[in-house]
Amino acid sequence: MTTSWEDTLDECEARLDAADAALAEGRPVAVDPFVEPEVANPIPAELEARARTLAARTDDLGARLAVELERVRSDVRRLPRFRRSPGTGHIDTRV
Repeated sequence: MTTSWEDTLDECEARLDAADAALAEGRPVAVDPFVEPEVANPIPAELEARARTLAARTDDLGARLAVELERVRSDVRRLPRFRRSPGTGHIDTRV
């Protein structure tokens, strides 16, 4: 299915808005992988500035997500570690 550049940029902006909101609210940022649109023509000159703005927002979001990922990794590393003792985790299913 062929789509327009306007639709493509609208979808990109909506995805960025959703990811920005989730990150700001501390919710998981779950966005489906980007699928390259089937656009028949090159991007029109009048949409180029918008596309560049969205690309810059994408780069910024990626950098903020990398910082958040490192924060979560750091938090997980600080969690106490428990040694597994013999017999731990065993469920007796005999009745």
